[in-house]
Amino acid sequence: MFNLAVLSFSLATAALLLGCASEKPAVEEESLKDAMRRPEPIITTNTQEIPSPVVNSPVTGGTLPLVYIVESDATVSVVDETTGLTLAVAAVEGGNILAVNENGVIAGKTTLLKSTLEPSHRYAIYVNSSVRGEFRTTVVRPQPQHRKKENP
Repeated sequence: MFNLAVLSFSLATAALLLGCASEKPAVEEESLKDAMRRPEPIITTNTQEIPSPVVNSPVTGGTLPLVYIVESDATVSVVDETTGLTLAVAAVEGGNILAVNENGVIAGKTTLLKSTLEPSHRYAIYVNSSVRGEFRTTVVRPQPQHRKKENP
C-alpha cells in the first residue's frame, strides 16, 4: 500500500511537470511572433573626420646615429639642425626603419642620401602621415509605439 501511494504521487508529479513543459514553447513562440511584428529600429550613423594635428616637431633627434621605425605610410624628412639643411624627403611605407648614420640616410632597403654626414652635428627626423582619422557613432533606437485609442 505504501508503494502504491509513492507510485501514485510520482505519476501525478510527472504528469504535472509534463503538462507544464508542453505549455512553455507556446509562450516562447508567442513572444517570437510579437518580436517579428515590431517595426524595424531607427538606426542613425554619423561619421566625422578627425583633423590631423599639424606638428612641426621631430619624432626623434640628436647626434648620429638616429633610428626610427615608421609606423604607417608617411612622408619623412631628415634635417641637419646644425646647418638647417633638409638632407632627404621621401615617402616611406609603414614598418620600415629609417636610419641616419655617418654614411647617409637609409629607409628600409632604399638609400635616400649617400653622403658622409658630420658626426658632431645634430639631426632630426620629421614624419608627416597621410593617415586620416575617423570618428563614427551609431545609435539604435526602437520605433515609437502608437497606442490604439479606446472608444468610450
